[in-house]
Amino acid sequence: MIEPGPEANVDNAMAYLQQALGQWSGGDPSHLEVSHALVECTVTEILAAHKAITEGYAEVPGDIRQKLVSLKTMVAQATRLVDSGAAFYGGMIAQLGKVIQMYNGEGHVRPGLHLPAQYEVIG
Repeated sequence: MIEPGPEANVDNAMAYLQQALGQWSGGDPSHLEVSHALVECTVTEILAAHKAITEGYAEVPGDIRQKLVSLKTMVAQATRLVDSGAAFYGGMIAQLGKVIQMYNGEGHVRPGLHLPAQYEVIG
């Protein structure tokens, strides 16, 4: 890893997110745990950078703004990938007549969607 400080935190966050995006496979659920762990590391680094900057523990490097813009773009890309994967699996589950585990924007579980009996797959 890079030396401590907000710029290093942002660089680390970008590296973690690049790894998560690089190994992402929406069609392969086995990759979800690895992606989740890498995204958690990304969030930890972003929060550390935010704390260092807002609490005045470190100087803010001048070129950090461009890195933050790049990181924001990467986060948006990752969000679209995850949302697309969730929609795909939600659709597949609905087609198969199962209960769908759903989450809200904060990642908390919402009650699942139970499909009416006439839509359940028979045989």
